Amino acid sequence: MEDRNNKFIRGAFILTVAGIISRMLGPVYRLPLASLLGDEGIGLYQMAYPIYTSILAISTAGIPVAISKLVAEKVAEGNQAQAMRVFRIALSLSGFSGWCFPVLCFRKSLWYAMFRVSWIALLFSLFWGCFCVFL
Repeated sequence: MEDRNNKFIRGAFILTVAGIISRMLGPVYRLPLASLLGDEGIGLYQMAYPIYTSILAISTAGIPVAISKLVAEKVAEGNQAQAMRVFRIALSLSGFSGWCFPVLCFRKSLWYAMFRVSWIALLFSLFWGCFCVFL
């Protein structure tokens, strides 16, 4: 029991340190980015960033954890065929959404840039942002 608690404490510590480092690295890229892009570039960045973070939040909202839990349950039951079936279905859905969302985002970025904002620079940033989400 002691060994199990020790592993839990060590894992929690590692995650805490990783979170702190992640928070500290946040401003590291923002400061040079602000000086490189200037006022207009940062404004465009701030317009496209919420769309990117929304799509990122949806894609990482526990779906991978749920899939791994389902696969692990099937493997623990000794049902390899069902585990592979769950994995294949999840992989297919992930691949499909990985292709559809950037294409949909790209198609809507043209409308958003032309009719809502009328900045062609925003179209450029949304275009590349969509494919960054895909990658």
